[in-house]
Amino acid sequence: MNRLMVAVLLASLGAVIPASAGAQARSGTEGFHLGASVGGASITFENSDGADNGGSMGFVMGYGFSPLVTAYLNMNGASMDISGSNVSGTASYTLAHADLGVRFSFGSSEKSVRPYLATAFSGRAANINLLGEIFEVRGPAFTVGGGVAIFVTPSGAVDIGLKLTGGKFDEATFLGEIVAIDQSAVSARFDVGFMWWAG
Repeated sequence: MNRLMVAVLLASLGAVIPASAGAQARSGTEGFHLGASVGGASITFENSDGADNGGSMGFVMGYGFSPLVTAYLNMNGASMDISGSNVSGTASYTLAHADLGVRFSFGSSEKSVRPYLATAFSGRAANINLLGEIFEVRGPAFTVGGGVAIFVTPSGAVDIGLKLTGGKFDEATFLGEIVAIDQSAVSARFDVGFMWWAG
């Protein structure tokens, strides 16, 4: 009986040890990373007739301090089509977001699909060409979001994410004059891109 138990134990260890040794990282979120994306953006101004929408492009860089926590800087620009007739003399404008935030990745490095949540302090600016003159509004905001990184290699992933940003445009510039304003707005961004980690 003792010999049988020893044989079973050795067989069990023989099955477990190779499996553990063969486990490899399928996703790495530590170290320096870069990424680029395309997608869509939407913004709704307070008391507006509806949301303005447009296509966007973005760039992100950051550093993963651990498999869970990553600090990042994200820049995103969009060409927006104006909804309704609340702005005359133009049919489109540019909308820019800058986010400085933290991303929290979930799951282990042995998984190729890594969902995440993110939060950031943001700045927004909109530039509108009014009869040949640039009218710019800008202000601080706060962003929350989430998504999923699908790793195709241990250091490269397709990244799909959604960000929601709320805040106020508190400053405007037109004809060289800077004035204080108070215009609330909520914006959303949906992006699909590729991210690469240097490790």
